[in-house]
Amino acid sequence: MRKILIIISYFLGSYSLFAGDIATFTDIGFSGDSRYFMFAQYGVSDSLVYSDIYTVDVPKNSFTKDGVIKKEYPLTAYSMEDGTGAFYKGLFEISDTAKKAGIDPLKKGRCLYININGEPVRDLEFRDFKTGKTYKISLQQNVSGSPATPESSFGIKILAESASSPVKAYTAGTPSVKRKNVSGYSIRKIFLSPDERSMVLVIAKTITEKDSVSVRYMVETLAL
Repeated sequence: MRKILIIISYFLGSYSLFAGDIATFTDIGFSGDSRYFMFAQYGVSDSLVYSDIYTVDVPKNSFTKDGVIKKEYPLTAYSMEDGTGAFYKGLFEISDTAKKAGIDPLKKGRCLYININGEPVRDLEFRDFKTGKTYKISLQQNVSGSPATPESSFGIKILAESASSPVKAYTAGTPSVKRKNVSGYSIRKIFLSPDERSMVLVIAKTITEKDSVSVRYMVETLAL
C-alpha cells in the first residue's frame, strides 16, 4: 500500500509541474433579433473553479458594455469539479444582464462546422447543404517570442461560393493585435445566427505561461 501511495504522489507531483486546463465552451444563446450573442467558458484551475461569461454585439464584433463577467470560486469537496457549478452560479448572478440583452437559450443558431476531436484546425472547406454554399476558411496565425513567452495574432479569410452567386470574400480577426502568452489558435466551431445574417467563429487559443498550458476561447462575428 505504501508503495502505491508513493507512485500516486509521484504522478500528482509531476502533474502539478505542468498545471493547466482546457476550458469548456458553451453557447448560451442569441437575442430574439440575433443582435446579441452570449457564450461562456468554465473549468477548474489550480484550487479554483471559474466561469467567464461574455455578451457580444454581433454586428459590431465587440463585447457589449459590461459584457465581460469573470467569476472565481474556491474548489471545495462538494464543488462540481468539472466547473459546471461555477458556470451555473455565474449564470444566476448575471441573469439581469442576459435579460437586458434579450438572450434566449432556445435560440442557438444553425451549426455549420464543429471540431470534435480537438486537433488544431486552421484550414477547412465544407458545404452548407441547406443553402448550397461552399465555404473555404483559412486561419493565418503569426507567432513570435520564445516558447516560454510567446505572443501571437491571427486573421481569418473566408470565401463563400454558390451556383447562383459569385464568390464572396470576408475577413475576420485582427492581425495587428498581438496576445501575450498565446502560442496558437484553432477553429473549434462555426455557426450562423438565428436570422442567418451573421456567422460566428469559435476560436480556441492555447495559452502558455511558465510550465502551464491552458486552452481558452474567443469568438469572431461577421455579417454575411
